Amino acid sequence: MLNALASVPDPGLGIGIVDLGLIYRLEMQGDSIRIGMTLTTPACPLHAHLWRAVQEAVLARLPQVRSVDVVLVWDPLWPRC
Repeated sequence: MLNALASVPDPGLGIGIVDLGLIYRLEMQGDSIRIGMTLTTPACPLHAHLWRAVQEAVLARLPQVRSVDVVLVWDPLWPRC
């Protein structure tokens, strides 16, 4: 599943969200995936763009997936140490 997200860049930094450590949880149940992720800043003005990019990347690369639920997580705050 991480491979599907590796190509999604953070729009502000241009670095992949997987490389940045923004993905905190991946849970697959049947044909649904729940992704817990954070942003580089809680005030990110492009959060809706990133949310859609994550959904589109998963749906494009994993044809068995029918729904993607992206949940923003703020604990722990990014960057994780």
